[in-house]
Amino acid sequence: MWEKLQQTQHKKMKQLEEETHNLQQEKDLMNTAAAAASVTEKDIITINAGGKLITALRSTLTIPTDSMWSFMFSGRWEESLTRDSNGHIFLDYDDELITIIVNFLRMKTVEGPSDPILYPYVNPHKKEEFRRLLRYFGLLEFFDPGPPLLVFSKDNFVHRGSVLAGSTITMTESDNNKKITFVYQITATKCLHRLACSTELDSSGKGSFWKVKIEKFPDKSNGWLLMGIAGNLNVLNGCYSDATTFGWAANECQNSRINLRGTGWPKEEFKQSFAYHQNFDEGEVFYLRLKAKKLSIHRVQEKKTMDMDIIGAETKFYIHFIFGYAGIILSLESLNADERAVFTDHD
Repeated sequence: MWEKLQQTQHKKMKQLEEETHNLQQEKDLMNTAAAAASVTEKDIITINAGGKLITALRSTLTIPTDSMWSFMFSGRWEESLTRDSNGHIFLDYDDELITIIVNFLRMKTVEGPSDPILYPYVNPHKKEEFRRLLRYFGLLEFFDPGPPLLVFSKDNFVHRGSVLAGSTITMTESDNNKKITFVYQITATKCLHRLACSTELDSSGKGSFWKVKIEKFPDKSNGWLLMGIAGNLNVLNGCYSDATTFGWAANECQNSRINLRGTGWPKEEFKQSFAYHQNFDEGEVFYLRLKAKKLSIHRVQEKKTMDMDIIGAETKFYIHFIFGYAGIILSLESLNADERAVFTDHD
């Protein structure tokens, strides 16, 4: 009898706890709804950035939608934000960098289609810190949207034969067409094979950006590869001597060197720009940009960039490769905002 009474009492207590929990949830929901109802775009927000007070409208701070920064000031997370003794939102970051962010957003409120706001000036010694802060707040693409990402499809690539018959290039594209992988195989002893993307590169504005990774380079003594651009899609064979071809190549001879096709044979200033390697290394990554009449190639591992002036009357250019010897595997994809920033620093 006593045990049965205890079980009944325990059941009633459990029901009471559940009802109390449900009531608290409803209360929290009502408070949240009430708080949200009181939030407006005209609210004036004061930020304490490392001791400096910065004031702006909520509508200004939430311009970069779908970012951590915008969520912070949306009004939905008011209770979770750190505040100083005066109730101001406290951000424990460099006040100069937070000020740059807020001022950039202010200028965005008066931006017009024909008068876009440019990337803000940042002290050179704080550029990396500023980029890291943008990355943390989810603002990189907002501050530096760059040109449309290049789309890569197997159907867009043009083969132009080989010096000797028997070469093949197998291509595999990613699901979103932003990356494509090339596998070069030959049956002859030696072969050169040209491959170009038939999509014209846009060299205006910020230019066109792409990334090449040397996935495999099995024969460093004899392997041959050129990466760069070409202005002629119809040139025959390897075209490595074509005047519209510009790029960086590793030569097949033992004392390999940087070859700047289109501008003549290697120049000493370009040799000095890059470490003097015998050939490309497996796993190496290169960022490339075509802007105006200049091709820039950034060697990621060495954090060095070289520029090549485009000489001639050609106005159309295309991503271009020349393969030599079997087993070379490359991948090609677009650059994101963080990767494109190496050229901003270089300029």
